[in-house]
Amino acid sequence: LNDQNTANLCFDYQKKVENAIIQKCWNSTLGRFISLYKDPNGEEQISNIETVQSLFPLLLDSLPKELQESIVNKQLLNTSKFWLTYPIPSTSASAAQFNPTFTVDLMWRGPTWPMENWIVTEGLVKHGYIKVAQDLLDRWIELYKVAGVWEQYNPYTGANYGVEGLGMSTLIVDWLYRLGRAN
Repeated sequence: LNDQNTANLCFDYQKKVENAIIQKCWNSTLGRFISLYKDPNGEEQISNIETVQSLFPLLLDSLPKELQESIVNKQLLNTSKFWLTYPIPSTSASAAQFNPTFTVDLMWRGPTWPMENWIVTEGLVKHGYIKVAQDLLDRWIELYKVAGVWEQYNPYTGANYGVEGLGMSTLIVDWLYRLGRAN
């Protein structure tokens, strides 16, 4: 507490990391952020699969407005990608790998996970997309009315999967309060 030097170091590091993410992971050809990984030989590779991770740069303080708008309008609100009946699927519905049904080995290939909604809502609010955040919360509320509180869901039908009442799935309560739906 009251350690301004450490705070300044952390803030400077945050700025460097944000800049690196924007410079290295924004793919202007694809018009979205990409994920990188190391192959078995230690070589950096690009994942061509469009996943919810490509929306997470909304959390960056320094994200330029044009990249914010691209994420929100061309990806999140795109009904053939992420804006499904019960968003946000873990993989874009337009990806060949997309599978909205939970299977043990492929759980990150399409089902909606509430924690993803929480993360993206945080980014939306950070950058002033309050109406989109409210619309996402409306769909999230409807999902819980239809299916209850579960670990994950089919983004088209709301069929629930995984563990019932999982703690991280109660993150909706945070946004109910922060967006003025509960007091």
